[in-house]
Amino acid sequence: MGYRYKTCDYCSGDHAVMDCQKLERDAKKYAEQLKAFSTKEGVQEYVKGLILRHLYDRSENDRNIYVPTMGGYTDYKRFYERALWYDCDGVDLTFIGTEEEQVKFCQEVVENAQPTITYEEYNKIGSMGVHPRRMKRVIRKYEDAKEAKEKRAKKSCSYCRGSGHTVRTCQKHKDDLELHKKAYMIYSYYTARALSRFDFWTGCMVMTPDEGIRIWTPQNAIGNLKNMQVISDTSKLTEDQIDFIHLTRITDDLVYFNKPDSGNKRHWFGHSTRFDIGTSLSSFQSIDWENNKLPTSPYISAFFGTKIDAEHIYKVFMDKYKVPTKSTTKYASSEFRLWQGSRITESFDAENEGRRSYGIYANGLDYYDKKQRIDGNWEMLAKYVKENEHILNKISDIIV
Repeated sequence: MGYRYKTCDYCSGDHAVMDCQKLERDAKKYAEQLKAFSTKEGVQEYVKGLILRHLYDRSENDRNIYVPTMGGYTDYKRFYERALWYDCDGVDLTFIGTEEEQVKFCQEVVENAQPTITYEEYNKIGSMGVHPRRMKRVIRKYEDAKEAKEKRAKKSCSYCRGSGHTVRTCQKHKDDLELHKKAYMIYSYYTARALSRFDFWTGCMVMTPDEGIRIWTPQNAIGNLKNMQVISDTSKLTEDQIDFIHLTRITDDLVYFNKPDSGNKRHWFGHSTRFDIGTSLSSFQSIDWENNKLPTSPYISAFFGTKIDAEHIYKVFMDKYKVPTKSTTKYASSEFRLWQGSRITESFDAENEGRRSYGIYANGLDYYDKKQRIDGNWEMLAKYVKENEHILNKISDIIV
């Protein structure tokens, strides 16, 4: 076994994580520190630090002085939610009280904040070093490593951790492959619907102001679909919003328009053009959804589509289907991209209401950690398939 494969993925030491002494020390230390979060005073002190950390910003007149500012928020509830964001995962906020009492607590902290603090004082606010979420992750990692060490010599399934069978006979493995195929079918349908709606397929062309006609040639047909796009909570989105995500992942990420004489070159440097529509609210509004027309830009003055039905595109996508692959090394396995429907609607609403938007983006989620399934990510796929059973029914009609 090579050095690379036995390096600890916690401390990078030359040993397996199951034998990591630093992991054991840190887990025990964090378990002690987490006890502070089992009291009202401990939780209040931690949350107060997060609120103040988010409240203060550098003074425009003196960069060494910090002054309280709510960053454009006028609603204490929204400010409180933003201040805590993800740093309170695993913290029992009910120690402070109900949601209304928590917001009132936030208001009191803000109103009693000092008018100015120094740079040194700002850096001391909430400086506990490691957040509770990180502490719990380390403790879970230690518990997993301890369990793995105890079972190291025992036969078990490398995929689901179950005992009494191997991955070859693992029913969960078979069920997951079937689930993945259904998820890919749904993704392919949504993408095919969006591309067909805007006549975006091989043979379509764009006019560029400086270089003239550019074409999406059959040689440049989509060949890399390994990162499936999954949208959670699709019921919260309109059909246009769903099409927007699936359309722009193809127009912006996978398709080049080249000079007609570019041959088999997928990307001819200096002569290739992409749509680059983007994923912001303004990008969404640049598309004519009523008449199904793509936007122009300083780089594209006109678009000439290819009439194509969604059934044809769907079948092309399905011909490219591949099962997700595992790996013996960490971070080398397949992944899918998760777009949260609630985040999409929140971003659109924020921009429409003049509030700060944190953008629309997807998270890359692995199917496997080396050869083992990542349970939470497969649960997201299962939820996605369940939410879109009506799409699978439509697909059945297409196949028939």
